[in-house]
Amino acid sequence: MADSYISGEIATGAQRQFISRNSHAAKITIGSSNINSVQLGVEGGESSHCGDSDYEFPNYEEKFANDVAEKPYIAQDFLNSTKFNLVVPQLESSLRGQSFHSNERVIPFE
Repeated sequence: MADSYISGEIATGAQRQFISRNSHAAKITIGSSNINSVQLGVEGGESSHCGDSDYEFPNYEEKFANDVAEKPYIAQDFLNSTKFNLVVPQLESSLRGQSFHSNERVIPFE
């Protein structure tokens, strides 16, 4: 899960692996059977631990995602619904929580 805003709780359930990056959640509960859980720049995630009596497997949390380069994507033009643009997000650093891509390049299809 990446670049998401979840107003409620996320329960990962019985997934073997779970990774989230640059997201926000009210709370993230890692399931007891998750073997590998990684959270990069996530608000509301669990703290890192190496496994103890309360957790079967470890969890890794990094407060900030150092460098993030999102993939370009196609989006409908806001002013003219019959036109489309290629949106190219720029490299961002030290991200935490959902990003809003304030410095993206928009290339119109002509």
